[in-house]
Amino acid sequence: MVRWLASLVLAISMAACSSTPQQVMTQPLLHDEFFTAPAQPIDARDVFALDDAMRSYLRDNGKGALFFHNRASGWCRRCTSAAN
Repeated sequence: MVRWLASLVLAISMAACSSTPQQVMTQPLLHDEFFTAPAQPIDARDVFALDDAMRSYLRDNGKGALFFHNRASGWCRRCTSAAN
């Protein structure tokens, strides 16, 4: 009786652990052909460039944390020196 019950538990647990085959996606997720090429090349420095309002926000909205002020001023210096 114990062997039979152990065999049944083993068979059920093996069946529970098996999985169905994963479906392979046949259509691509992203469709590059829907987008046209940009008129001019895009530079990453232009995308992540900070304007004056962003710099003043980073400089003035530190919530009193010395660590944030140091990081924000360093970030502003790095961004402005990279732009020049």
